[in-house]
Amino acid sequence: MSGVFERDSKYLLQSLPSRTRLHITRGRGARVWDSSGREYLDFFSGIAVNNVGHCHPRVVEAVKKQAETLMHTSLLYYIDPPVRLAEKLAEITPRSISRFFFANSGAEAVEGAVKLAKKYAYKNRKSASHVIALDLSFHGRTALALTLTGQHKYKHGLGAFANYPGVVHVASPYCYRCPLGLDYPRCGVKCAEALEDAINRRTPGEATAFIAEPIQGEGGIITPPVEYFKKVNEVCGRYGVLFICDEVQTGFGRTGRLFNNWLVRGWRSPMQSLSS
Repeated sequence: MSGVFERDSKYLLQSLPSRTRLHITRGRGARVWDSSGREYLDFFSGIAVNNVGHCHPRVVEAVKKQAETLMHTSLLYYIDPPVRLAEKLAEITPRSISRFFFANSGAEAVEGAVKLAKKYAYKNRKSASHVIALDLSFHGRTALALTLTGQHKYKHGLGAFANYPGVVHVASPYCYRCPLGLDYPRCGVKCAEALEDAINRRTPGEATAFIAEPIQGEGGIITPPVEYFKKVNEVCGRYGVLFICDEVQTGFGRTGRLFNNWLVRGWRSPMQSLSS
C-alpha cells in the first residue's frame, strides 16, 4: 500500500520529535530493505533487540512451530516453553541467579525486580521502602521505571506520574565528565561513596535496593571504572541493600560477553533484569 507516511501521521499517535522518512519493508540478517528496494545495514539491530538478525531461520521456525501448537494459557496452568527457557537461563546466567519471572518488556522486568525487593524487605520485617538509582540512568517508560530513570528529559510534563516517592538518585560513575569534579584514578572512585552517603543520610534505615545499569545506555554509553561495582557491591552487602542489575540493554551478548563481564569485574547481583 502506498502513502504510508501520510497514513502513519493520520492514524498513529506520534511519540518522537522527528523520524527518518524511510519505509522499511523487509529484513534478513543484518540487512533491511526499503520500499524502493534499496539495501541498508541495520546498525540499530531493530533498536537492539534482533540479536541474531532479522528473520533468522531457526527463530522463524520456532515461532511458527509454537504458533501452530499453542498460543497462550495464562499462569494458571503448566506449559513447557517457559520451563525450558528458565532451565536454559539457569545454565548461562551467573550462579547467584537461579529462578526467573518472565514479563513483556524491559520496563516490566525492572518494575518486577523492584517489587520483589520490596516484598523481600517486608517478608524479613524490614521497614525499608526506598530505592536508590543513578543520575543519567534509563530504566524504562512506565511510571516506576521513569521515576528510577535519572534523566529529566524523559519525565518532562508528566509530573507525579514520573516522580514516585521513595526513589533517590546519586551521582553516576561518569569519569569523562565527573559530576564530582575529580580525576580518575586519583579520585579513588569517590562516586561509589555516594551510595553509602545516600543510605546513611538520605534514606536512613529505609533503603531496600540499589539499581544500576552496568553500562549506562541512554545516558551516553557510560562505562564505569572497574573498581566501581566492586565497591558498590561491598556497600550493599554491608547495609543489607539488594543490588538490582539492569541488563536490559547490555545483556545477551550486546557488549561482546553474554552478561557484562560478571566474572572479570568480580561483582555479583541477586537480581537481574533482562530483555531479549
